[in-house]
Amino acid sequence: MGTRLQPGACYLRTEADFNPTPGVPPSYNLSAAGDEAYLFSADAAGQLTGYCQGYHYGAALNGVSFGRHVTSTGKEHFVAQAARSLGQTNGLPRVGPVVISEVHYHPSDVFANNAYWDNQEDEFIELCNVSGITVNLFDSEARTNTWRLRDAVDYTFPTNRTMNPGTRLLVVSFDPVADPPARQPSAADTA
Repeated sequence: MGTRLQPGACYLRTEADFNPTPGVPPSYNLSAAGDEAYLFSADAAGQLTGYCQGYHYGAALNGVSFGRHVTSTGKEHFVAQAARSLGQTNGLPRVGPVVISEVHYHPSDVFANNAYWDNQEDEFIELCNVSGITVNLFDSEARTNTWRLRDAVDYTFPTNRTMNPGTRLLVVSFDPVADPPARQPSAADTA
């Protein structure tokens, strides 16, 4: 309370500042399963001015810091950092060990039966394990907590799925086990 920041200055707070007695109110902590943090502006009398800025963040590994990252298009994200940078300029975003290496969206339409059809069957998302270790696509302490894709694509990875070093995994719109012919390249892919 009463702290003033000069332009460009940082103000560092750690969990010890707001969680001195874990589990005893009013102590609280941020969740490793994902949470949100907001900063509100107030005047000298403590009345809110209406300005606030905040971020939602997803699940995090223990000991991983999050930081503000601005993309080349100017969009702000709150992302896991490659290293802690408390009280300093944020470092680089944490990348990997698994990255989205390719998105194949809206391939050429298919001409069949004298009409063009939207070719959704050839759409895919490719993941790549860029590390030198096998990566679990699930929580090893709660195996039913698996990785998932959300928003434009809605896919939950099966339990016990892993990715070996350097391997790639495709997420497709069909079941490759139940529909083996769909695994073959279409005419649009070979043209």
